Amino acid sequence: MKLGNKIKIPLLFVLVMNSLFTTTSTAQEHPINQEFEMILAGPKKTIIVAAAAFPGNIDKFPLYNEYIRVERADRGSRNFKRLADISFPKSAIELEKNLGGMMDDIKNKMGVQRTEEVYDRLLKEGPAVLGILLINPDLQEALGLTFTDHNRDPDKVSTYRLTKIIAAREVQQRIVEIPAGLPTYPEQYTIASISPSDSIVSMSWLSTTASKKSPFPLIARVYKQGAHNQGFKEQGRTLVTGSSILSDSTFVYHSDVVEPGRNLAYYIQIEDFAGNIGLPSDTVYTVSVSKGTIKPVMNLQARDTLGGILLTWDSIPDDALYAGIQILKSRKVSEDYIVLDTIPAEERTFFDDRVVGSSVYYYRVRPLLFDLPLADPMQFAETTGYVGHRDSTIPNIPTQVSAEVVKQGVRLKWQQGEELNLFGYYILRGTSRKDMAVISSAVQAHTFLDTSIAPGFSGQLQYALQAISLNQQVSDTSEIVSVSVQRPVNLSPPGGLEARWADDAIVLNWDDVIQRDDKVDGYMLYRKKSDGEEFVPMMKTIHTLPFFTDTTVQTSESYIYAVASLDSWGNHSILSPTSAVKPTRLQTILLPQELYLRNLNMGIEIFWPEVSFLPNEQYILYRKMIGQSNYIKIASVYPDKPYVDYDVRSDQLYDYQIKIKSSEGEGKAAISKTIRRF
Repeated sequence: MKLGNKIKIPLLFVLVMNSLFTTTSTAQEHPINQEFEMILAGPKKTIIVAAAAFPGNIDKFPLYNEYIRVERADRGSRNFKRLADISFPKSAIELEKNLGGMMDDIKNKMGVQRTEEVYDRLLKEGPAVLGILLINPDLQEALGLTFTDHNRDPDKVSTYRLTKIIAAREVQQRIVEIPAGLPTYPEQYTIASISPSDSIVSMSWLSTTASKKSPFPLIARVYKQGAHNQGFKEQGRTLVTGSSILSDSTFVYHSDVVEPGRNLAYYIQIEDFAGNIGLPSDTVYTVSVSKGTIKPVMNLQARDTLGGILLTWDSIPDDALYAGIQILKSRKVSEDYIVLDTIPAEERTFFDDRVVGSSVYYYRVRPLLFDLPLADPMQFAETTGYVGHRDSTIPNIPTQVSAEVVKQGVRLKWQQGEELNLFGYYILRGTSRKDMAVISSAVQAHTFLDTSIAPGFSGQLQYALQAISLNQQVSDTSEIVSVSVQRPVNLSPPGGLEARWADDAIVLNWDDVIQRDDKVDGYMLYRKKSDGEEFVPMMKTIHTLPFFTDTTVQTSESYIYAVASLDSWGNHSILSPTSAVKPTRLQTILLPQELYLRNLNMGIEIFWPEVSFLPNEQYILYRKMIGQSNYIKIASVYPDKPYVDYDVRSDQLYDYQIKIKSSEGEGKAAISKTIRRF
């Protein structure tokens, strides 16, 4: 691995690395799972900083007869397998072999030419002579400080046994267990700053949630996209810095030498030395530009042409800095500007066809810049355009007209026209298509509230619109829309409501208000039982007669009636005075459901099933012979005793009938029955 400046590391990290070698010595075999965190597992390799497991002089490399044996057992067993013996190179030749291409960087760092000089200085001055170069895992392994296990399965629990051997004698031993699984880096870095120029772009990313503290540093892979149609490519690597006991925030800084006027995009992805990768960061988008090179719109002109005003200006530079050209327009010289359009930055003309004849327009045009910290919004270039006389055109007919009745009146809505010379709309109203008339001045909106309806009016109203231009040209009339207006009115209630029984029905009549109130068109009758809470309408449509027969009653119930006046728009008067009807005894006395007749020696016996009755209530018996037209009363009897008709003759056919008699009079007749006398 070439050291060079591919990974930029602050000098502070050297102090961190020095602390890796300051472990307190204890007994011969001692698990150090908590204190010893110098193992980093990755998907393809596991790094063990073996030198940090044993105390010693951190200013010196181990002696030539000193090495560390690395063993591993998996799945919690004690069956250790020897992996390697690691030590400082025994000679300058072995050092050069271990370092390979890294030797040139070390020579440059030390300012020497020969490998022997490097070896001698390392033995004499110790690791400190390497400075920040010591951060490189490959260099650490070449110097016998670390060991990389390429054969461990990261999904299994493993135990490492590290034994320090001096002069072929075991002097110290450490055991460390590493759990299954890999470390994760869930924090996502966000953009902290960006500073572009035409030659250098500097940026930084920030994470406020630091990863678990570990002596192993994190690096950030920097990816760059140089053009919109190209993918991201790795540009380099830099160190993650900043996390400390005072703050969990960490930063990644990156600077890039760029060509002027380029669209650029960068993002980073965190990675540790064992190959574990974190989430991609936010993407930084920028343009390489110097503030002094930004050019405004120059030579802006406006010219009246057939159909509109043509704006022209000089071309702006073909740089990615310019995101577009913004065009504003107003009818006033210094206010009320609106955005007319935004067009591509490479355009140098714009045609405005939204103009009205004999009018002056004011324009402002400026480039829109890519969102850069150092670039303020550009100043507008300004010009004036005049449109000569145009032939008058008739406005389009208003469309999508609708009307609804609201509390204040009738609200109209319609589609706003797009004609530039549109002045407003006339509102037309009438009760029919033939009597439509304008009811407003020109309305310069797309809604209108008609509050001029006559008080108390109820009926059908029709509305329509006409558009009017600045030249007083009026469009054809729109489609007509109708609404039904119902206004509250005072109607005279009926009086003199009477209700009475008539056989099994109740007959009602009342004062005919229609004869004296022109607004009344009919009635609505209401009924409830005497113990009911609310009146219920008895009809579904308006009733036009001042009387009604209720055949839906039960003779054993009491009822209360009321009636109200109605007009043709559904308005009701207050209810009339009520009228109550109680059931009579004649409706409640039960008549026999059957009449029995039989011949006796002394006459014809008449009897019936037992029924309920009150004291002094009687049955009235009637009889006629066949051929007679009327019944003749023959007796009054109590319902609990039969009756014998002695006044009969042989070989005659008799017809008998029974009625109820009470204090209220006689009731209706029950069924009749015939019998022939022997």
